[in-house]
Amino acid sequence: MIEYTMGDLIEDVDHLAKDLEVFEFYDKIKYCFPIPQGGVVPAIFISLKLGLQLITIDELKKYDSEEVLVVDDLIDSGRTISKYDGYPIAVLGEGMGSGRSEVYSLWKIIT
Repeated sequence: MIEYTMGDLIEDVDHLAKDLEVFEFYDKIKYCFPIPQGGVVPAIFISLKLGLQLITIDELKKYDSEEVLVVDDLIDSGRTISKYDGYPIAVLGEGMGSGRSEVYSLWKIIT
């Protein structure tokens, strides 16, 4: 069993926020959308850290994709995240099957 503490989460969010600040899209982002369920807690912390407004699934289509940071805890097969093509996506970790070129993660930036 992997132990992941609140301290680990806060540290990971801090690293992810710093990683995101270097990308050209960063200044355009105003909103944060958490992918249910795993993305909810990381999205809350990221939105607070970056000063972004959390939005719901119903609000997602109201905004330009470049204004919304989609957040999840991890990507494994890439099936869930593929529903959000065109949006910048931040994850705390990723599995081998992500296959995305525009996912910004703590562990690795996929280019």
